[in-house]
Amino acid sequence: MRQVNVPKSLVSIVEGESLLNDASSLIVFRFALAAVLTRQFQFQEAAVNFVSVIFIGILIGLVVGLIFYTIHRLLPTTPSIEIVLSLVTPYCMYYFAEHFHVSGVLAVVSGGLLLSSKRNS
Repeated sequence: MRQVNVPKSLVSIVEGESLLNDASSLIVFRFALAAVLTRQFQFQEAAVNFVSVIFIGILIGLVVGLIFYTIHRLLPTTPSIEIVLSLVTPYCMYYFAEHFHVSGVLAVVSGGLLLSSKRNS
């Protein structure tokens, strides 16, 4: 897409969408594994859990992303600080999401997309 001069915002959306598909597949796999191990599956309960895991994971990623964006704006911008924040941010997103038993992958993807959009604006 970059070779045909597609706008950067469209490239970000397409790349983010593929990451969201991958994360959703991981969540479905987790539910399928639980169903096989427990030999029980209730569709309504799984559907509600699926939606809540997705939305809460995305929400945590956005909140942590906004916190780190605010920290980044308040601190002086030196290369050392930017490197530390760039390395710590996705780990914090993933950790907090997994702490609440929601999708850490979706948290990192949504937070990363938020920070990417803030950087470009």
